[in-house]
Amino acid sequence: MVKKNRDNTFDSHDYYCWYLKHTTKGNVIFSQHKAYVDEIKFTMYIDLVLNPYKERNGKLLTWMDNCSSHCTNEVKRVFREDEIDVAHNPPNTIAMLQVMDLAVNGPIKNHTKQIRSKLIFDAFQGYLMLTAKLLWVKILSLGLHHLKRNCLQRY
Repeated sequence: MVKKNRDNTFDSHDYYCWYLKHTTKGNVIFSQHKAYVDEIKFTMYIDLVLNPYKERNGKLLTWMDNCSSHCTNEVKRVFREDEIDVAHNPPNTIAMLQVMDLAVNGPIKNHTKQIRSKLIFDAFQGYLMLTAKLLWVKILSLGLHHLKRNCLQRY
């Protein structure tokens, strides 16, 4: 059991969160019941996405808002250990930056969603083709290939 303290830290490090990670591309899909990102999921994101990106490409600067889950001591410790530079928006500037979020980040987010959707679709199509091939091999190995001929002749 994980007990959350008042300062958004946790007493136990035994926390489990299901995720899928593509073995070659590194894409990560988290399993969560709520839309917000807590401290644990954010540190997982740092470990699974940002740190490997930094190791491949060199120095990394991450720019974030002042969300409480982004500013905990644990998150700061993980950023320090992974040597990832962090910058935060100035306090109380969300209203001014909202226009930038819509005009700049909106198209970037839409493009990212399209790429992600295509990757998921392609992976699923590959899975369907593999399943169909395996099923066909199983049918042939059982000697039921005559079923295909009979079905085609009837219809």
